[in-house]
Amino acid sequence: MLFKKLLNEDFIEADYEYLLTFRCTKWIEKLDQTKAFFSKMDANIPQHIYDAWDKAAAEIKASKDKYGDEIKPGAFKG
Repeated sequence: MLFKKLLNEDFIEADYEYLLTFRCTKWIEKLDQTKAFFSKMDANIPQHIYDAWDKAAAEIKASKDKYGDEIKPGAFKG
């Protein structure tokens, strides 16, 4: 309704769900790519940066184990 009112566009629930679904495997892959890129670009990246990326990947994996690879809007409960 908001999109129709402000933008004069229909935004059906299927579109909303598709666009806002969190894809765990894809995010973990992006984090791995980021780590690989920065390790090639600068050998002096502080370890705590890598630790933060690893922690984020672990949290995403835990969510994946609990909710599945694709977490639909509203499904994640922390």
